[in-house]
Amino acid sequence: MIFIASPPDPKRLNHVQNVGLSIFDWGALMSKDYVTIGIPKRLYEEIRKRVEKSQGEFKDAQEYIEFVLNEVVKEDEEPKIAYTPEEEEEIKKRLKQLGYL
Repeated sequence: MIFIASPPDPKRLNHVQNVGLSIFDWGALMSKDYVTIGIPKRLYEEIRKRVEKSQGEFKDAQEYIEFVLNEVVKEDEEPKIAYTPEEEEEIKKRLKQLGYL
């Protein structure tokens, strides 16, 4: 489930609680054109445990989720290295000469 939410009135709320995920600086998040995404509570709990085990690498679930999604997107954008059949034969030949095959 993905949904876009409007920010709450900052005068009335100090933070937003969404699926157990606290966002304390809504203004900073909105300045980066963020949207709200709903995730299952069990998934959030697993992410929260990983954040705790990260020994400070991630400050909260929001930062962890953003990191993971950026890595997945970046992985899809990276060109895949493919060798031509001729290059593969040359590699096999070199490896055989070196005693690896």
